[in-house]
Amino acid sequence: MCPVTSKIVSAAELVPLFSTPVFKSTCLCTVSEDVIRAQTYEAYPDGTGYSSQNTKILLSKPFKDLRNEIEEHLKVYVFDTLKVGQGKVVHTQSWINLHRPGNYSPKHFHSNSCYSGIVYLKVPPNGGGIIFSKPHTAMNIISPTHSEMNIFNSERWGFDVEDGDIFLFPSHLIHSTDINHSEDDRFCLAFNYFLEGTLGQHTGQVTLRIKS
Repeated sequence: MCPVTSKIVSAAELVPLFSTPVFKSTCLCTVSEDVIRAQTYEAYPDGTGYSSQNTKILLSKPFKDLRNEIEEHLKVYVFDTLKVGQGKVVHTQSWINLHRPGNYSPKHFHSNSCYSGIVYLKVPPNGGGIIFSKPHTAMNIISPTHSEMNIFNSERWGFDVEDGDIFLFPSHLIHSTDINHSEDDRFCLAFNYFLEGTLGQHTGQVTLRIKS
């Protein structure tokens, strides 16, 4: 390496400008499989999986401890990581997704929500992971191949998942799940939260109250 090249490399700084932070951690609180399976499920219209009829499942008693833990993670994500300085996060919706063998979740985002998340309740081996996709807000003029994929050049980024894994992300972020290639059911709990309180300032100030 020539001295000039060495100087350029040592002085360089890579800035993840306008990134979309995804929070990943583990929930220690569990819900029994009997309770999970006892829920009433209905098929999604596209036939890719099933959703619990209860769309406020975190408000039910068996999920109380899990809800409390989720909200502690949300406080870290929203107020400590994203440095939001106003309001509080309030539950709006939560439901369980059931993916039987061969099922998956197609690309989607969560509307009418600020922050969304997923807790994996039961993941069999080869049950499939979660994938986040880059929104196409501008046309790509060229599409060269890459010698190595990383978070700076990828169009999609996936994570393997295990029981208890929790992911938090802005609700507009597009995500999907792999096909369940196992011979058992995969269960994950999805949820939406909104900011409540007096937000903004001066002519941009608004006070929001969320009816959960």
